[in-house]
Amino acid sequence: MSIPLPGRPRCLAALALITGLLLTAHTGTARAEPDAPATSAPAPADSFFTPPSPLPAGKPGDVIRSRPVAFHPLPLVPSSAKAWQVLYLSTSATGERISVSGTILVPLARYAGPRPIVAYAIGTHGMGDQCAPSRGLTIGTDYEGFAVAAALQRGWAVAVTDYEGLGTPGDHTYLVGHSAAHAVLDSVRAAQRLAPAKLPAAGPVGIQGYSQGGASAAWAAQLKDDYAPELDVRGVAAGGVPADMAGIAAGADGGPFTGMLLMASVGFDTAYSELDLNRYLNAQGRAMVNSIRYECLLPPGPAFLAAAFHRLSEYTTANPLNNPLWRARLMENSLGGTSPDVPVLLTHAGADEVVPLGQAKALYDTYCAAGANVSWRTLNPAEHAIGLIIGVPPVQDWLERVLEGRPAASDCRSAAGAGEQPGGDEFVRAEMEHRVPVAVAALALAGGTYPAGLHSGPSTIWPLPSVTRTTLLATGAASGWPGLPHISPRSIFTANVPSCSRAGVMLPSCHTTDTATTSSVVIPNWMLVPSRKFQAST
Repeated sequence: MSIPLPGRPRCLAALALITGLLLTAHTGTARAEPDAPATSAPAPADSFFTPPSPLPAGKPGDVIRSRPVAFHPLPLVPSSAKAWQVLYLSTSATGERISVSGTILVPLARYAGPRPIVAYAIGTHGMGDQCAPSRGLTIGTDYEGFAVAAALQRGWAVAVTDYEGLGTPGDHTYLVGHSAAHAVLDSVRAAQRLAPAKLPAAGPVGIQGYSQGGASAAWAAQLKDDYAPELDVRGVAAGGVPADMAGIAAGADGGPFTGMLLMASVGFDTAYSELDLNRYLNAQGRAMVNSIRYECLLPPGPAFLAAAFHRLSEYTTANPLNNPLWRARLMENSLGGTSPDVPVLLTHAGADEVVPLGQAKALYDTYCAAGANVSWRTLNPAEHAIGLIIGVPPVQDWLERVLEGRPAASDCRSAAGAGEQPGGDEFVRAEMEHRVPVAVAALALAGGTYPAGLHSGPSTIWPLPSVTRTTLLATGAASGWPGLPHISPRSIFTANVPSCSRAGVMLPSCHTTDTATTSSVVIPNWMLVPSRKFQAST
């Protein structure tokens, strides 16, 4: 069966549901001993991804080689887009010429005018070559395949980089912003120069990414003027952004995602040889690192699982983060030092348990203070993985507008910033149209039940029997709204906006005026219907 790309919202909702199941499958990891067996091994070699030595002459973005492949948004389900795996020239964080692999995808449907290219920057996939999106997109196992398919549905070409060392020989430079930005920008150049893709050499460009990809997208926005000034980048959408590297490292240590801290340690050590990670590792640390460098996030490998709830000190003889060389490189790869000169949309899950919301808001404030055109969107109710899924439709609506040349209204005029709906009424209407069915599919997971029928406004738009919701959301009514703990969802419904409901349905256009505390929240039924700005009691 082939899925035609235009006009298949139910298909995308199904893809989002499967993505949600995959992304939440690793939660609840139990603590394991730090010396748990680490048995991961390198992926089988594919000569396509091995670059010639020496590298051929050429400019960043030049295609070394390419081959046609099939894009599968789901296993055994091909799409109607043309796709090519590519190996292209790029630049490392320290300015050396390198090769990077990736995938270029082009819809079959004609496009009126120059076809835009969207560089889709992937989130955390892992460290092993088998984790690279150029592998997973061809067999339907990449968890961000639904987002790529959604972009193709809009008629855009999509360039998906594997980043440095993910797919190609050597370790992946995980979370090294300069390396990632170069790979993202050069993937657009590669798409423009890939002859069989027949894409315009100077058409409009958008950049989208979440989590690791959000940082990569933001870094591309910051470095674009110096590194790729010829690209007509109309807008950058960066979600779940890990902006402050030192803060992220400190927050991850000892938590469920210590494995990501180990991955980042390997990534920085790979990018900057003077850091010399190995001299800080004890025997357990060397075993963990030697396994985690070959592992994927989904399904998580043995070292990633074993590292959960352990501290970095259990794997080291001295903390490398106390070394001035390490601190300097972390600072160098923390966002905010340069103001982007293209419109930027920052999104973040209100209950993000992986990437702290506060440091992303600090990036927003920094960009605004520097005069950048920035919009902000808090995704509620959502933790990190759900933020990826429910953010795709409104983010791509925003990208569609800027790619068409329509202005992007900045939120920086608002002192609150994070309380504003970017793009005004048009953004809300677009979100109402696209977000709800995808969010329903994504959140139909384990624990709790919703009433029959999901509503947006006065009528039911997604008839549904009894579906389930995540444990995180099930605790909302008792403990307060995720990200807004002082607000009780039930009190919003019964006390604050009694005139704004009909047959038990919250209407999205209602406003309350009984307090001065204004928060932009997403209120479902009970927890999925996007709402306008509400004033809530404290």
